Amino acid sequence: MRFRLNFGGVLYGTFFMSDEILDLDYKPLKPKKSKLIPVLFGVAIALFLYWYFGELLFWPFRELALLAGLIVLGTIATIRLFRNRKQGLFQYFYFAGKLFLFVAIYLNFNGIKTAYYFMGAALLSFLTGIILLYRKKTGN
Repeated sequence: MRFRLNFGGVLYGTFFMSDEILDLDYKPLKPKKSKLIPVLFGVAIALFLYWYFGELLFWPFRELALLAGLIVLGTIATIRLFRNRKQGLFQYFYFAGKLFLFVAIYLNFNGIKTAYYFMGAALLSFLTGIILLYRKKTGN
């Protein structure tokens, strides 16, 4: 082992190892991050900003921008659900809760009275997911 000191005062070590010690089949623990999710979040935020300012300034296609933004968020939730190979039952309840919440938001902003049923279904799905997660962690 050989050490050298750089100008900042940090000690660097250079290790000399044989090929027998090195694991040549090493794979990183984390997969490479995809740039798709942040781009989709940016698209959703842009659609929501268009919807918000469209409501203030009476622009056309306001409801369509809100619906498209919620569909993009639903797509993000779907990608995140199926990105993992092993899903627990609680993850499906969280996913259903997100979808119910997106539908409730759209119906509420368009003045439809049945939005409260979807909000209740979203709350019930989230609570069921939390209970299942707690039971999984405690082993009961």
